[in-house]
Amino acid sequence: MDLCLTQHGIYELTFDIGEVVNDPFDVSVTVEFSHMNEQRRILGFYDGGTIFKVRFCPEQAGTWNYRVSSSHPRIHGIEGKFHCSECHADAGGPVRVSDKNGFILHNGERFLPIGTTCYAWAHQDSVTRQHTLNTLRQSPFNKVRMCVFPKWYPFSKDEHRYTDEPRYYPFERRSDGTWDFSRLNVDFFRRFEECVEQLLRISIQADIILFHPYDKWGFSSMSVEEDERYLRYVVARLGAYRNVWWSLANEWDFIAEKSEQHWDRLGEYLRDIDGHQRLISIHNGHKLFDYSRSWITHVSVQRRDLYLTTEEVDGLIDRYGKPVMYDEMGYEGNIPYAWGNLPPQEFVRRFWECYVRGGFGSHGETYLGVDRLLWWCHGGNLRGESVSRIQFLKQVLGELGPLRKIRLSWDDVCGGKEGEYYLFYFGNSQPLFRDIYVGEVNEYRVKIIDTWNMEIYEQDYLIKGDGRVNLPGRPYMAVLLIRRDL
Repeated sequence: MDLCLTQHGIYELTFDIGEVVNDPFDVSVTVEFSHMNEQRRILGFYDGGTIFKVRFCPEQAGTWNYRVSSSHPRIHGIEGKFHCSECHADAGGPVRVSDKNGFILHNGERFLPIGTTCYAWAHQDSVTRQHTLNTLRQSPFNKVRMCVFPKWYPFSKDEHRYTDEPRYYPFERRSDGTWDFSRLNVDFFRRFEECVEQLLRISIQADIILFHPYDKWGFSSMSVEEDERYLRYVVARLGAYRNVWWSLANEWDFIAEKSEQHWDRLGEYLRDIDGHQRLISIHNGHKLFDYSRSWITHVSVQRRDLYLTTEEVDGLIDRYGKPVMYDEMGYEGNIPYAWGNLPPQEFVRRFWECYVRGGFGSHGETYLGVDRLLWWCHGGNLRGESVSRIQFLKQVLGELGPLRKIRLSWDDVCGGKEGEYYLFYFGNSQPLFRDIYVGEVNEYRVKIIDTWNMEIYEQDYLIKGDGRVNLPGRPYMAVLLIRRDL
């Protein structure tokens, strides 16, 4: 029997085919893993020279058997087994969808995603990447949106080298300088997977964006066959990391060469080849995708209006019956584009609005400083005022269970669990008091929350039936009612 590993770890098989073949990416390697009644079909990948690998993340403890199927006779039919021990209860495991209102870890613990966006942090130099990891380690964020392909867009330039060209590319070049989309760059993916693994070590989910439109190299306009070959490689190489989520595309409708039907077929293909069944979504530009599609596990959206943003979260939950990640509600920053120059007060308001309505959000920051490194693209250091307020929101939410939209009045923004706790958010409004009816059965403790100044004021009275809560008459206030016996 091979080595023992812990549940949710990575079991890696390495095969040497003993010869250099003309097109190693055409060599198929698949391993069937089985444990009791569970079976997983996992793709292998080429790792340079004569080496192929297979990575598997077992979710069940016990003895696993495996058998290799390959187009290369030297490794076809290899069999073996290994033992997987139980992980510590706190290890959690991969994130899954619990219901339309949230996410859950494999151990049954609730997962509250609070994301951020660093599109091209994995493409930066080692010093900047380490700064990014240090910043994330001290932040409230537990999910990072990041691209496989480099990003060509204003403010994405590598200012240290004064160039739009990244250091490494995901594909090899031919002798004439054109791209060979049939040959993936093994060294590039070794560096990229190191970033995914570094996020795992600090308990952060890697929301990997597989395609995007901000491209001058032709990566967004590959053929169907080239798209599928690329997906097979990425899934085989990265899918075993338990912190991986798949974002099939960022702003899918901005990629003119690919139709909605193309994305639908590609999404089904991604689901079918991923033996680990990681979370999958697709992110919109101007047009919402049909998130009711069976391969989509959750809704990932950005605002489609200059002003209307996270106010639509509860409607999206009802429409699609899946958790909603509002992954782009605009960015706190000062660049010229309307999506990237929100004041921190408005950005924090959108965050609170999102979570109180039952959704989940992603942060982003686009401050143009002396070093011209923007967190939204390069990572590095955070400069804005919203991060500490998001940390405060996380602390408030951590004391509650899942929030579901509750409508006690037509003009309420309220989430909670009826009969147990209610969280009201007033946003830009500045009432001096609020009359609230919570039924005649239970008494509720009252907390007034100043979401901007990050202060909580516990009141010395209880509410039952009709109750009045006095407020300071300024914006960004919230009220939390918790049943007296909780």
